[in-house]
Amino acid sequence: MKVYLNKNPRSVALVSNGFALLLRDMHGNPGKGTQSRCVIEFVPESLVPLHKFVEVRGIAGAELHAFLGVTCIKGLIFLGFVSGRSEVGSVRINEKIFRITAATFICLSNDSYDYVLFDDRVHTHEDFPELPVYSIVKLLATGTFYYSPHFDLVSRTQERGARGTRSSYSLNSVEDYDGQFAWNRNMIESFQSFRNRLGKEERRAFESGQFLVSMIRGFAQSVTVNENEGLLTIISKQSCRKGSLIFGPFCADDSGNVSNFVETEIILTNKDYCFALVQLSGNVPLVWKLESQLVSTKIEFPKSEDASNVAFTKHFETLILEHGAVHVIDALSKSGDQPELSRRYLSMIQNSAFWGDQLSYTKVEVPNSLLFKSSYHYLSPLMHQISDILKTYEAFCYDNDSRTYIGRQSGVLLVNTLNSTERSNTIQAGVSAEVLDYFFKFLNFTPGPEFWIKHQFLWSENGATLQRMIEGYVSKKTKNKTGGIVGKVAERSKKYVSSPSSVNVSKQNQFDKLLGQRDSQSPVELYDPIHDFVLAELEKKADVFTITKDVQIWTGTFNVNATQYDGDLTSWFFPYPDKYQEYDVVAIGLEEVVELSPGKMLNIDASIKIFWEKKIKETLNWFKEGCSYTLLKSEQLGGILNLVFVQEKGFEYIGNVETSFKKTGFRGISANKGGVAIAVDYSSSIRFCFITSHLAAGHHNVDERHQNYKAIANGLRFRHNKSIRDFDCIFWVGDFNFRIDLPNEEVRTQLDDVQYSPLFEYDQLNKQMATGESFPYFDEMAINFPPTYKFDRGTDTYDTSDKQRIPAWTDRILSLARSKNVELKQMEYGCAYDIKFSDHKPVYGIFHAKLDIADQTIMSQIEKQLYESRKVEFLGVNSLVLAQNINESTFLLPHGLPAPSGKTTGSRWWIPGGVAGKIKVRFPELDSGEYIVNPRLPPNPFTKTTEEDFIKKPTESNGVETD
Repeated sequence: MKVYLNKNPRSVALVSNGFALLLRDMHGNPGKGTQSRCVIEFVPESLVPLHKFVEVRGIAGAELHAFLGVTCIKGLIFLGFVSGRSEVGSVRINEKIFRITAATFICLSNDSYDYVLFDDRVHTHEDFPELPVYSIVKLLATGTFYYSPHFDLVSRTQERGARGTRSSYSLNSVEDYDGQFAWNRNMIESFQSFRNRLGKEERRAFESGQFLVSMIRGFAQSVTVNENEGLLTIISKQSCRKGSLIFGPFCADDSGNVSNFVETEIILTNKDYCFALVQLSGNVPLVWKLESQLVSTKIEFPKSEDASNVAFTKHFETLILEHGAVHVIDALSKSGDQPELSRRYLSMIQNSAFWGDQLSYTKVEVPNSLLFKSSYHYLSPLMHQISDILKTYEAFCYDNDSRTYIGRQSGVLLVNTLNSTERSNTIQAGVSAEVLDYFFKFLNFTPGPEFWIKHQFLWSENGATLQRMIEGYVSKKTKNKTGGIVGKVAERSKKYVSSPSSVNVSKQNQFDKLLGQRDSQSPVELYDPIHDFVLAELEKKADVFTITKDVQIWTGTFNVNATQYDGDLTSWFFPYPDKYQEYDVVAIGLEEVVELSPGKMLNIDASIKIFWEKKIKETLNWFKEGCSYTLLKSEQLGGILNLVFVQEKGFEYIGNVETSFKKTGFRGISANKGGVAIAVDYSSSIRFCFITSHLAAGHHNVDERHQNYKAIANGLRFRHNKSIRDFDCIFWVGDFNFRIDLPNEEVRTQLDDVQYSPLFEYDQLNKQMATGESFPYFDEMAINFPPTYKFDRGTDTYDTSDKQRIPAWTDRILSLARSKNVELKQMEYGCAYDIKFSDHKPVYGIFHAKLDIADQTIMSQIEKQLYESRKVEFLGVNSLVLAQNINESTFLLPHGLPAPSGKTTGSRWWIPGGVAGKIKVRFPELDSGEYIVNPRLPPNPFTKTTEEDFIKKPTESNGVETD
């Protein structure tokens, strides 16, 4: 990225990847109370006369590496840039992380501070404390802030995807959960809104040009490890959403934000695997107060229990929605009043609506002696206290060779202390070591001692860095002889006791300025006169480019019993060859593609997935000449394989493909049951979600299957924390394992008589759906085919083994359409009875969907016309920002209306000829001198009356009585 400054009109151009982002402050020197506003424009670089600009660099000619956003201080708008950095690591290849060491700010409003940029004698901002942004520059130079030009650093590895960065750099919305970790969120929020208003091609150029980055505060570092030339990385992100009292021994605010809240991720990547584990830490999320006394401290509870409950509930609602189940590790000490805080905390947890599946709790004792041990060998007693939890703990892991997920984190550990980073870091380091060791054992791999030394080094550096940040924020120091409240720091002989009065005011002021929280600051409004108009007009003209498209969708599910079948599958995919010869979308769910044993589940053979991809594609492409299908996406979780194919001629409608999965089987890293989802945009306006799941087996395990459904429905998460509830159309297929609640003999007798309806009344899934327990609002077409389980392999005979399993419709297809733009109708529902290699029969469902979508060609034409016509309104200039004859009034006029009256316009457009002056209202009756206003009219002019508006003036001959 290069940055250029134009002095007349004063504007800044950020140039990258062939495009320019232009900004101009329309006020220049605003008065008190004036809204900070600047005009923004995104245009091809070729339209900008850069020869009239001067390139801007940082202090002492430093390169400007990244744009941090815009801030306003005392009415002046400043643009922030990273001008000094040092590389600290890489999560994966081409995912570099940099520590910020210097920042440069350009004043957009006027040239009062240009001397800092262009004076060759200037080598540091330290010489210019008069700069309004001086404290921010000083704060950003502390080496505690980080960014990446290659990925959104506030996001997690699991969220970004298994195989590295996307083709373009896309930031999460600062309004999302992750936004609390973006310390420049107030500086980039308006730019994110601007990005969302851009057209599709412009947005792609904006993101690929990396015009925005997110900045975190905390710690980040990578080390190389010898295990297959791997990288071990730790990233800790401090939350800034609490605003004030971000660090120190302080309680939760009314919104549930707590002090010292940190999200820490440990990531191990090599050519074979990508492993990531996320943990949380922070103060206890209740309302309490710390009172400092001479030699001790005391915890008080100044508000009611209800007040604490509000903060507590909001805190865990947010965490559960983002991370899934939360397990609390209570690491409060035994000293002082901490046991009482711990008791209240446990009571609140146990009495909450989350207690149980979503929220659990363990109290641990952390002896002070453990905080200074250098070997994890000494942490064994501590880890033993949470060993049962660690056995069920999940981590993210992706097998690069087989392109399959081995595990996905769907819950999180939250370590709570009063103010001790050392305590939480010690526990998290131990958990990280235990889970990694567990992971290595599953891989039958033993890392060398060097790995654990480097692992310990990263956690030690992490804890020490975070502790120093707290010490810099809390300024008061004292000795505490009675055990006190606050965690130990690097000096073993001292403890720190803090109160709100001991907060470093200077540091808090720096944070406030950076976060845009000072009274002298106001949010900067970005005004985009063209795209705002185009979007508004496109919405009005939606009927012109909206078309109804008919889409044929085939869905199917098949438990293949770990068999790679090389026979004919045509009857499954094309059961009615004269009626349905081609489909627009084909979604297949396969179960048990591998044996359901731990060894097979952990060591997935990539050739199995490839076999089914190839087999299905050949079947689809063979049936009708000229009809060609391509694999859109396939995703595997253990024995579950989800595949989506689309016709090549319809590929232009497809975009934004995402995957997610949730395991419900073996606890830990592997899974034999669960759900896999593939989400896709159709014509950028309709969101489809295809889910394949394999639920718990066993005739009587109805409740466990119900719990499996809830876990999958709540656990499937996509970008920006979207769940399956956010999709327009959902197809859910799989081996659901629901059975028929009748004796075996009775079921088989009725099947001999081809009596399906009486049996269906006793179907477990039918009863679950009827009561709204499982799959509420989903639809299933009437079943007119025999149960699909369990057969003797290779035959049409139901189970003749010693177990004599009761025949059941275990394999099902459900659908849900929740958008007014989707009309979904299921046309067929059946099974391919002639395919006999498995103990299940394959099931199919054929759907017809009418979709109201935007014709992209027509819409693009209208969009272009609107764009050009809007530019003509602004005199047809190539760049509005750079136009000399355009002022604030020109930019801010509403669509179709002239500018308002006032000093800036010099005329009154509503008066014929633009005549200036006051307007006098005339009535002919009064002008004649013969009439006056009727004094009998009611005071309220809107009250109905029979009185005349005007009456003749009273004379001696026609006097008028008045009240």
